Parts: sequence; C-alpha cells; structure tokens
Amino acid sequence: DAIDHGRNRARSRVFAVALVLMHPGAHDKPVPDDDRLALYIQHDGIQDPSHDMWKEDEGRAFWNAPEQAPVRKRLLDKVAQEGVTPAVAFDRLWTWLSDKAKTHPDLVLLDDGGGDWDVINFNLARHTQHDIVQYVRGKYMPYFDFNSYCMGLARKTWADDWWGNGADAVRALGITLPDWKVPHDHDPLNDAERYARTCVFLLGHLRSLAARKKRKA
Repeated sequence: DAIDHGRNRARSRVFAVALVLMHPGAHDKPVPDDDRLALYIQHDGIQDPSHDMWKEDEGRAFWNAPEQAPVRKRLLDKVAQEGVTPAVAFDRLWTWLSDKAKTHPDLVLLDDGGGDWDVINFNLARHTQHDIVQYVRGKYMPYFDFNSYCMGLARKTWADDWWGNGADAVRALGITLPDWKVPHDHDPLNDAERYARTCVFLLGHLRSLAARKKRKA
C-alpha cells in the first residue's frame, strides 16, 4: 500500500509505503517483523499544512478531510521520526521485495494496480535504477491487484458501480470473513496487512473447494 497526496504522479509526493508478506494458511497468525516493511519518506515542506502539496485544488481533499486528521498526523509524525529520502526508501523497497522473491516463488503483489503499484513503479523509475516491480524476480511476473482479485470472485464489473468491496467476494463464495482486528484506516501498514490476510484467506478457501471437488471426481 502506498500513500501519496495527489492524483498527478509528477506533482504528487508519496510519503508512506508498506509491504506485508503473508504465507499460505497464515491469515490468522501474527505477522513476523521481517515479513513487514514500512517506509516513511521525507519531502521539503511536507510538515507544513499550508504548503502547496496539501492544497485542495491539487486533489488533496482526502487528506484535508477532518476524519483523516488523526491518521495524517500519525503518518507525518513517522515521517518526521523515521523519514528517509525517496531514493533511499525505494532502494530499500526493491531490496526487500527481491530478497523475499528469492525464497517465495509464489509471491503475488496485491493492491490497487492503477494507484498504489503505479505510484511505486513511477518512483522506482524516478529515484532509482531498478526495474518496475513486475521484474523483481529477474523476469516478467504479472500480478493481481486486490480489487480485480475480489471482483473476479464476486463476478462483478465496473458497470455494477462497485469498488473495492471485498465483502462482495466473500458473500459470493458463501463464507464469512474473519475479523482481523486490523483497521482499514489508510495507514499503509494496516491496509497492506488487511489486504494480505483477506487474499490469503480467500485463496485458502478456493484451494479447499478444489481439493473437495477433486476427491469427489
């Protein structure tokens, strides 16, 4: 999950990125520290609420909304305490992903393909010499984003005026999603963990259905 503050990639600044590795069958287990990565990125003026980067005419209305104030403050406090340059952050991101890909050949990168991974690929190109994330294993690797994954399970299309509702995918399968005790609050580490737990849970259910069907055949 990547957090930036605007719609235009060239003008926007990503200030927090998080990745969570979830192993098959571990959707209800604690996530080991080395399977979580949170990066906070420093930019000139990011702590100044009057800075141009926060002006609503640049598409910043979401982060200026009162209900987002607590999360925005928490993230900007992290930026102040742990923030690094974009070049350092995205080099660390690539190193972490490539190390995990060596030992986890089934690694799938999940979240909004047109948003978060677009942000990450843009910043990898802008600040490092690394490839886009699809080449993190050294050869091209397609990935699913969370919304497309759930839309397929729910048999939904954009014509259904549907967006990001994993609950629809769960209902389509006739199962109940566990309470992960992790808020969906746009803190990237929390959101990434929720996506990972949900996807691994749904994948496990599909595999169990396939195994039962095979036994009956």
